Amino acid sequence: MVLHEVGNLKRWYVTAAIAPALSVVYYLRSLMVTYGRLPEQVPVHFGLRGEPNGWMSRKLWPVVSVVILLAIQAMVFVSRPGMWVPALIQWGVCGMIAGSFSEVNYSAAEQRRFSFRPMPLGALAVIGLGVVLAVVLAGWWLG
Repeated sequence: MVLHEVGNLKRWYVTAAIAPALSVVYYLRSLMVTYGRLPEQVPVHFGLRGEPNGWMSRKLWPVVSVVILLAIQAMVFVSRPGMWVPALIQWGVCGMIAGSFSEVNYSAAEQRRFSFRPMPLGALAVIGLGVVLAVVLAGWWLG
């Protein structure tokens, strides 16, 4: 790999990481807004009707959720310029998880049923943002 290609690869990683990083920021904001209102046992798994069937300690939830989101964020490094499928999958998964984790925070804090709507909406938002950024910044990451 020539030096010019290495520079392009680094720029691709930066470009591909922006949208998922913003979804992590969105999740962290939801956690900060709701943490004081979360019950001692946070519902973290739900049945098809949105009823909780699995719980986790409020103290452990932020650690586990952030580690999972950061691990998914790190998946961006398996994508390469021109390999859109891994990038699109990673963007979608990161958006879906950030959306669902944020909904866990809000539904638990408000003591209401979990809604599955944030999962596909989060995925679509991050995929859309990722594609737009990749196209807008293509001149930069292609060199």
